[in-house]
Amino acid sequence: MRASLLLPLAGLMVAGLLLTYSALREDGPARASGQEIGAPVDPPVVLLRSGDRVPPGWAARAGAVPGVEEVLYVRRGQTLLQRVTRTSGEMVQQVRPGYAIPVDTLVADPRAYASMLPGRPRGAVEQLRAGEAVLGEAAAVRRGVDVGDSLEFAGGKLYVGAVVDDASLNGAEMLISRPEAGVQLRGALVLARIGARGGDRALARAFARERGQVVWRGYPYGTRRGPIAQPGELKARFGEVAVKVPFGRDWVRLDPDWVRQNIVEEQLPILGPVKCNRVLMPRLRAALSDLERRGLSRLVDRGDFAGCYAPRRIPVTGALSLHALGLAVDLNAHANPYGKRSRQDPRLVRVMRRNGFTWGGAWPTVKDAMHFEWQGAGP
Repeated sequence: MRASLLLPLAGLMVAGLLLTYSALREDGPARASGQEIGAPVDPPVVLLRSGDRVPPGWAARAGAVPGVEEVLYVRRGQTLLQRVTRTSGEMVQQVRPGYAIPVDTLVADPRAYASMLPGRPRGAVEQLRAGEAVLGEAAAVRRGVDVGDSLEFAGGKLYVGAVVDDASLNGAEMLISRPEAGVQLRGALVLARIGARGGDRALARAFARERGQVVWRGYPYGTRRGPIAQPGELKARFGEVAVKVPFGRDWVRLDPDWVRQNIVEEQLPILGPVKCNRVLMPRLRAALSDLERRGLSRLVDRGDFAGCYAPRRIPVTGALSLHALGLAVDLNAHANPYGKRSRQDPRLVRVMRRNGFTWGGAWPTVKDAMHFEWQGAGP
């Protein structure tokens, strides 16, 4: 098996920035701790995100919300990893020529980002220099790297400057101090330090019309009914796949060896021939058979099936879609367009959920009612 098939998924990169706004004067009150304002994390920091674009103007608006003490606008993107080498010179990972692993990356001013973190990771991040990267613990373990080891990307080389807990990177795998090593920036989020009780709720209300979501630092992006899996989580569950370089803006080419080993076509109830990831097939077959047994086949319009395997990127973040991994299906697609109100029959949704699928119609920001995906953590 090629080494590229064994590497862990690397994905989202937040590239970044830079604007730090503070609601406090130099002679203002001392910062409150998380305990003082009833926050579940200390320091009391939330992230403001959306399933749509997060423009830079959101940072200034968030900084003006009562109870918000300081904000940071952070951009997010993908960096394309090709080789990992230890300080001893030993090469521990290498992707097949012409391909690379997308790594989820944040880019932000180190001192500004460090101000949003607790003591130990704060010290590691604020010392980050150009040409260095901070890795989340899970990403470092998957790649077998430590401080001083080198990461070679399609656009340059970075050295591991520090390894921090995963919560400190807010779901991403890597943090860098400026756009470098060929990082492709597309998404963004806002970090906000809460300085008064209720500031998180005030922030959520201020962005409700824009479908913004506020979650505490390190907490899951989604909800119990609509979980959202991050690229690193998916890599831990399914492994990772290399993409052809240059990385297509929408459609991409995946490692052909990975495709041959993981993507299969089978005849399924109701839908007929379907091409998906082999690990999804038993669950999808079980869900469709369940519908047939209950006399509910009519709830899925075979002519409105928009497919399963589709090697594409998520428009907002640039990460690989679960369709690219063959782990999602779009049912009754034209009747349930992206971002619009669901017209799915609740009985269909219940059957899919019972068989381990997450429904996009329950996501906390932009809804995707046609979309059902298996994240590898269901029953």
